[in-house]
Amino acid sequence: MKLLLKISLPVILFILLGIFIIKFYCNRTEFAPSIKKVESISINDINKDSISLNIKITAENKNDFDLDIKDIRVKILKGTDTLGNARCNDNLVLPKKKLAAINFDASLSTPITAKHLSLQEDTLRLILKGKITADLKLVQLPIDFEIPFSFAFRDHFINTIEEKVKNKKIITPLNALVTGLGLSETTVKINFELNNPYGIEFKLTDYPSEIFINGKYAGKGNLDKDIFVKEAGSESPGQVLFKLDNFKSISSLFGSLFTGKLEYETKGNLHINIFDLDIEFPYSFKGVLLKI
Repeated sequence: MKLLLKISLPVILFILLGIFIIKFYCNRTEFAPSIKKVESISINDINKDSISLNIKITAENKNDFDLDIKDIRVKILKGTDTLGNARCNDNLVLPKKKLAAINFDASLSTPITAKHLSLQEDTLRLILKGKITADLKLVQLPIDFEIPFSFAFRDHFINTIEEKVKNKKIITPLNALVTGLGLSETTVKINFELNNPYGIEFKLTDYPSEIFINGKYAGKGNLDKDIFVKEAGSESPGQVLFKLDNFKSISSLFGSLFTGKLEYETKGNLHINIFDLDIEFPYSFKGVLLKI
């Protein structure tokens, strides 16, 4: 009898384990976390080859136990085009009976994304398609998912470019000169270098702006022509010309031109064409006005 029990017990356990595995594979969706939606997406950085993103998705764990997420692999699709992909190997834990956020980094192809932006698509309708691997200790459970979502790319892109410009200073003033001083019209010419912090070809098309000298409004101006920059690390020369029309209002300022320092500040909207996309944002720069 004891011998029979010794033989039958492992067999019974093996059969029960087999039944559990069969039941698990037949009903494994009951254990799988549910991928609900793309919670948020943001642009981290941009260069000529790739656009770095951070993506947050929401997942629900309906089980009575925590789930370990071992691997995340996704593709970002636009129609039949694969714009980018992502993979996260960090160990994540989905708490039992809760919704939880999963963050991971992704990368879009700049050339392919630029193709869709050139079609004047401000909001990209994309699909996040991928696989998450959940660790159930005894087995690894792969879960496929496909989530459509919309990404207001233009707004995010403009914000990223604006922040990048502010941090890296796209315009480096070289000198500012009064080129003509008269009763009817006075001209101030500011020479500068246009830097390329993106690594992407772009064109500076407009800078309608005002100039303030020693803190007082003095006139209006703009670029003398469009400026094109080809690649990162290169600089292109440019000029902004300001017309100071009302000589009476600025005569006191220019009266100190020969005796003291004149500081200027320009304030306006910078217009950039990048990816065949026209964007604009507030921009200003400061310098010292040289004596004639």
